[in-house]
Amino acid sequence: MKIALLSDIHDHTDHLRWALEKIAVLEADHIVCLGDIVSSFTARILSESSIPVFAIFGNNEGDRGAIVRTSLAKGSNLTMATREFASWEYQGKNYFLSHYPELAENAVSKGVYDAVFYGHTHKKRYEVIEGVPVINPGEIAGVVTGIVSFALFDTDTKEVEFFEK
Repeated sequence: MKIALLSDIHDHTDHLRWALEKIAVLEADHIVCLGDIVSSFTARILSESSIPVFAIFGNNEGDRGAIVRTSLAKGSNLTMATREFASWEYQGKNYFLSHYPELAENAVSKGVYDAVFYGHTHKKRYEVIEGVPVINPGEIAGVVTGIVSFALFDTDTKEVEFFEK
């Protein structure tokens, strides 16, 4: 199975649409968004994805209520967690999702996660710590690093591939 990872959209909808189109071509089975959606109009784009999206909040959502309402609308393909981190079970495997790197790195030491994903820094990262892949897909916004990126994680091989616009 393939999980697409994206983070730090910051309402850059043109970059988000590029990522969603690429993710569809790559035939990802699920998308995980690691925060900083910012507004409900960006959440709407995620909710209209042909691939299911599970998202957590970041530190830059303007109206969390509107984002949640968008995710709960009829026909939405977006599921929102209630905070900036979550334990997410998918296809019999357990993943820790966080907007913050400190929480992600702490989760590794628990020894219960198959992989740990986080955002916030806007910088791509792939490292294996104590046998657990720790991945930051970079940023969709492209405003901090100048690089628009997302990652594709293979749940069987635990390999990750980064894609840049």
